[in-house]
Amino acid sequence: MQYRRRWTIRRSLAVLALGLGAGVLISWTPSWVYGLTGGQWAFNRAVSWAVPREASLAQLEAVVGPGRPVLTPPWLRQTVLREPSLYPDGWRVGDTSVSYSFPDKSVWYFQIRDGRLVNYDPSVMAGQPQEHFTILR
Repeated sequence: MQYRRRWTIRRSLAVLALGLGAGVLISWTPSWVYGLTGGQWAFNRAVSWAVPREASLAQLEAVVGPGRPVLTPPWLRQTVLREPSLYPDGWRVGDTSVSYSFPDKSVWYFQIRDGRLVNYDPSVMAGQPQEHFTILR
C-alpha cells in the first residue's frame, strides 16, 4: 500500500515537472531571452519578429525595454545622407536616436522621427551580423 502511494506521488511530481517545463518552453520568446541574457542575438530576433516597419518607439520599448536616448553620431547621419537608396527615409532636422548596447561592445542605433522608427527594416535586423558596430537601414 505504501509502495503504491509513493509511486502515485512520484508520478504526480513528474507530471507537474513536465507541465512546468512545457510552460517555460512556451514562454521562451526571444524577448524573454533578451531580458534574461542581454545578448545581441536574442535582441535581433525579438525586435525583428515583434517590431514592424514604421513602428512607434513605444512598440520597440514594449519588446526590449527602453533604449538610451543619444545624440546621433555624425558618422551615422552622414551614412544616412550618403546612401539614400539604403536609407529611403533620409535624415531630417529633429530626428533623434535611441541606442542599445550589448556585452560585446556592439551598439544598435534606431533613428526616431515623430515618435516612430524610420529607416528600419525587420528583415535587415534579422540578418545582421552579431558583432561590431551596426546600422539599421
